[in-house]
Amino acid sequence: MFDFLTPYLEQLGFGGLAGFAVGLALKKVAKMTAILFGLLFICIQLLAYHHYINVNPEVLKRIGEPGPQETSFVAAALNYLKTALLHNIPFGGAFTTGLILGLKKG
Repeated sequence: MFDFLTPYLEQLGFGGLAGFAVGLALKKVAKMTAILFGLLFICIQLLAYHHYINVNPEVLKRIGEPGPQETSFVAAALNYLKTALLHNIPFGGAFTTGLILGLKKG
């Protein structure tokens, strides 16, 4: 009776599980990255405090500014992501929902 729903249910199930797994992994990696950057910042601060290194704030300001190639790369990546997610809406919706749940759970 509802045979036409079978492909959509498969996509929703797989998309949700895949999104949840990616969300969990992404949150774990983000936590580890934050810890590593925090430790790196502490080490740099200690080295600067003891005058082993000199941190130039002007150079740090220039590093943080995006160049013209970076903005076009980001725009192209976002456009690709939008196209990929809108290609298969049931899978994309389930993946996004699973990703959000995975990020909340992890």
